[in-house]
Formats: sequence, structure tokens, C-alpha cells
Amino acid sequence: MAVAFDAVGSATSLTSATATISWTHTAGTGGSCGIVAVCWSDASWPPTVNSATYGGVAMTLLASQASNNNTLGGILLWGFTGGANGANTVTVTFSAAPSDILLGNSVSFTGASALGTAVKAAAAASPATVTVTGTTSGNMVVAAECHGSNGSSTTWGTATSRFDNEHGVNTGASNISGATAAAGGSVTMTGTLSVSDWNGIIAVEVQAGGPPATSANAGVATSAASAPQPGIAGQVTSQGVPVNTHATSGSVTGTWPTGSSQVAGRLLVAVVTSAAATSTAALNTPSGWTKQLEEPNSATAHSRSVIYTKTAAGGDSAPAFTSTLSGTGAMDCMLFELIGADTTTITDTSGVFASGSSSGTLANATFTATTSGTPHAGSFAIAVFNQERAAANLTFADSGTGWTKILNGNGVSSVCQTAILVQNPPTSAERSRPVLDRHDRVRHGDRLRVPARRPGCFRGGRRGGSGRHRPGAGRHRPRGGGRRRGRGHCGQFQAVHHRPVRQ
Repeated sequence: MAVAFDAVGSATSLTSATATISWTHTAGTGGSCGIVAVCWSDASWPPTVNSATYGGVAMTLLASQASNNNTLGGILLWGFTGGANGANTVTVTFSAAPSDILLGNSVSFTGASALGTAVKAAAAASPATVTVTGTTSGNMVVAAECHGSNGSSTTWGTATSRFDNEHGVNTGASNISGATAAAGGSVTMTGTLSVSDWNGIIAVEVQAGGPPATSANAGVATSAASAPQPGIAGQVTSQGVPVNTHATSGSVTGTWPTGSSQVAGRLLVAVVTSAAATSTAALNTPSGWTKQLEEPNSATAHSRSVIYTKTAAGGDSAPAFTSTLSGTGAMDCMLFELIGADTTTITDTSGVFASGSSSGTLANATFTATTSGTPHAGSFAIAVFNQERAAANLTFADSGTGWTKILNGNGVSSVCQTAILVQNPPTSAERSRPVLDRHDRVRHGDRLRVPARRPGCFRGGRRGGSGRHRPGAGRHRPRGGGRRRGRGHCGQFQAVHHRPVRQ
């Protein structure tokens, strides 16, 4: 059965000036697979997402893209499979309301049961364009874009426009539009803006084949070895919305992501940092967890970053981590539940640190396993940077491309300042390494790779803000991505790569 367009949430999209945007999507019979796009119109990027659901079921974040790879807003794309027919409530909640507005919409399809790998791009001027390669005839491609200054409409050439909301000029993501096109080979989705400005675009193939149409958080396995991995075919995805836990002592207990269910057989990842004015001791390893790598800045460490993994038994308790902190100190912890990752083989680890006023840079990976140095598409990567310094509320500037920060400075005044970035999924075999820049003494980098479902790749980092004023309608825009100088002792930078399990 060929994939066909089913329904759209609204012809003009929905808007909300609060932290939550919500609307009703009415799917026809068989319209159980679709995407949800939301623009974060704000003078900052990225936002913190608390939850995203369709009919009360958590959706999978397919990709996010900053407008013009900068810091003045952007677009996020979620996917759902196995959604109920009829009226369903779409709800996306952020940690705070944006300075301007939220814009969102949804599109569902019949005859579909899986979503491909999302592809994204950004530009400083019209058009917003991206190419999805290797698509299959009978499937469909859907794209959504955000842009700066509003005009009369966004046109999509031979593709079919599905929604268009020309809202305003306040940020680089004050407007949203979306379209669909028949799949088959390479499909280029091009949205031509009536007022040329910054933009970001994400596209994905909606597939007729793949695993049964189930929601991304459905399925309970009877054993780790036979656990089903619903989600996006050939791609490792993160279940739920990760939450950071900050503790002002030498003990921190993680918090499961919003929407996470710890399904047996999935890969659980814990990213933990510690920092103290005098020193931090090596962290413990909770029962059932494996410490994949721990990177201190020196023998008498002021800061540590640690990555742990575990195969979920089902309904697992959130782990606690401890470190002996000398002097004023603190700890951060973020947990992930990954769908589609191979839990049996860790095939790549590496590490690096820098000090003084230099940056923490993730160097090229050194592959020693059967991958023979070839990254694979569908991977999921996590990078963490940790800095110890006098208590402050800091942010980090990333000068790589392709990464999305989900934690930037942890939002509290503390001696332990943490930044966490993710990339899902990678889209090319060679991409820029991520660089987190803070002017303090020490930076670290580590990498861990896990086999995944389908060959592809990982590498990259999203470019941070340029600190420039964004053009468009002559409006003065806030500065983004600036660096804050200060005295400090140490920082850490680590990355975790997961490639999908073989089918």
C-alpha cells in the first residue's frame, strides 16, 4: 500500500505565547503515522523541552535545526507511529515561554508505518532547501521550515504546501510552513520565502515498510535479548525528554526523561559531572551499570565527566552517583533511554582535554573495532562538557556544526557548570567536530560508540551563535552566542555514539 497524505492540524498552523502549545489533530482511518513541527520564536536557542505527546503518548524527537545555524530561534520535528485514529491532542511543553511565540502544526499519513532518517539544513537567505536521498517510490517526503521576516506566503514549487503561518519579524523563527511530495530517489524540498531571511528546514521520508506501526514508547520485552525496539527504523532515538538533576553535594540521583518508561532491552545512558574547588574523587559505579569512561582534568581533579551504560531490565530505578568533594562542590546528572541501540558492543572510545583559555574540542575518533573507522548513519551521540570555577551561572559557545545543546550551563549559580549536546541522527560520514568554548583552564573530550541498526554515520556539531544582529525588516535583534570570560579551573568534554542494531 502506498503512503498518502491524510490530514493536517490546521491550514495556517497554531500559535501560543505560553510555554505550552496544543491543538487537536483529527486523523482519518489509517492515519496513524505522522510528524509534528514546532517553531521556537525566541532570542535564544536551543530551548528546553519538557514533553511532547500525541494523544497522550510521547513522540520521538527526529531533529532540531537553528535558523541560519545561529541562536535566534529554530524548528523542532517530532514523529509518531501507531497513533490512534480520530481526534488526538498534540501537546508540546517547554521549560519556559519564548520571548515571542510558539508556532506548530501536524501532518498525518495513511499507509505508513515508519519514518526515515531526518535531514536538516539552514541558510541566511531564501530559499529554505534540503535534499532527502535514497527514498523509495510509493513513500512520501514531508518537510517543515522556519524563517525570519514574515511575508505573504511560502511557496514549495512542485511539492504540495500543507500549512503556512506568516506570523512576524521578531526572531529568525517567527514563521513556519510545511509541505509534502512523492518519494522516489533524491527528493529536494524547497520553500521559497516571499521575504528573504534566515531559515532552517527539516525533512523526513514517511515509509510504507519497516516495523509494525506502534508508538515510539510502546512495547515491553520479555527479555533483554529479545526486546522489541519500536521507533524509527534504522535509527537510534532517545525516548522522552532528558532532565538534568543538579545537586550541591557529593551525591546526585538521576531523573528519568519525561516520557521514559525504561523498557527492558533498551540501552540506558547516564552522563554525570562533578566539580569542586579543591578536588573531586572518582565516582562510584551503581549496581548493574558499566562505567564506560571517566575523564578527570588531573590526578588532583577539580572536575570529572563520566559516562555509564546499562541494558534496561524494565522499570529500572534511577541510579545514584557519589564523589568525595573537597571544598565547595556540586554534581550534575542526566539520564537517557535509547531505542534501537545495540547493547552488546562498545566499539569506540577516545578522550582529550585542554586548559587555560583554549577550547574543549572533540578530536577525530580513533576506531579500533570492526567498523574500520567508518561511521554509520542512524547513530546517536551525546557530548558533555564540565567546568569548575567560582560559582556562577554560565553558558558555553559551540563552534561546531550539527549539535543541539539540551543543557547549557545547567541554569544555576554553581561551582559545577555543565553543558550537554546531542546529535540525532548524523547525516554524513564526515562532519565538523564539536568545540565547546569557555575561557578557563581545562577542557576534556571523550567518545564512545555502540553498533546500531543500519549503516550510516555520526560526526558533527552545530555552529553556535555569532553574536551578530540578524538581518530582516530592519529590525534590531539581540546578540547570541557571546562568550563570558572568568576565572576557572577545569572543564570536561565527552561524547557518546550509538549506532542502531542490525535488523
